[in-house]
Amino acid sequence: MANAIILVLACGLVAAALTLLVVRLNRLR
Repeated sequence: MANAIILVLACGLVAAALTLLVVRLNRLR
């Protein structure tokens, strides 16, 4: 179960990082 929780947290962090990058790129444009 711990491995599944870690995978979910990792996916959440990656999604948050991607959204932040998209927002920054949109602001630059």
